[in-house]
Amino acid sequence: MIGFFSSFGPMGSFFKKIFKKYKIEVIIITTAFLIAVISLGLFFVSIAPKNNIQIVSQEPEAKENNNKIFIDLSGAVKKPAVYRLVAGSRLEDVLKLASGLTDEADVDFFHRNFNLARILTDQEKIYIPSKQEVGTGVLPQISQTLDYSLLVNVNSATLEELDSLPGIGETTANKIIDNRPYQSIEELVTKKAINKGVLEKIKNQIVL
Repeated sequence: MIGFFSSFGPMGSFFKKIFKKYKIEVIIITTAFLIAVISLGLFFVSIAPKNNIQIVSQEPEAKENNNKIFIDLSGAVKKPAVYRLVAGSRLEDVLKLASGLTDEADVDFFHRNFNLARILTDQEKIYIPSKQEVGTGVLPQISQTLDYSLLVNVNSATLEELDSLPGIGETTANKIIDNRPYQSIEELVTKKAINKGVLEKIKNQIVL
């Protein structure tokens, strides 16, 4: 530092004397000044706009969720569970994920009453009955004994099958078809396909 002042001639000698006399004070002031400058620089950096911050949009995630459906598959399948599938998936797709039917499943009943090509809807519940359940005519969540081989699936039945139900003519059958899919039996009324009186007549003869 002293050699640095000598390079400035007489003026350097003056500062050299000052530095020798007030060496400690000069060092303290210089250090304080440097700290102040660095602190000020850090302050301006901290308040500067963060233009490099990436804003992640929620739209791609929302769009992805809109393309997914959830299916509750249970009964005589090897891996009963709630499955997430791509919208537009068919019954065959979810059965593959569940590794197919068990040995207890009534295969004949299944192929008569379940359409493997049917497009699934979100939050749908699918129950595959066993041979014993089909033989006795008693399935879970049903309070009375019925002949399930005669039930009409309102989400997949043909116009002729719907027309065979009591109180359902060709016009009403077309309304039922036009308002598919149904998440519950009650939606037949809320979607104005049929009225409450007709629903009471057919509710034990239909299934989703």
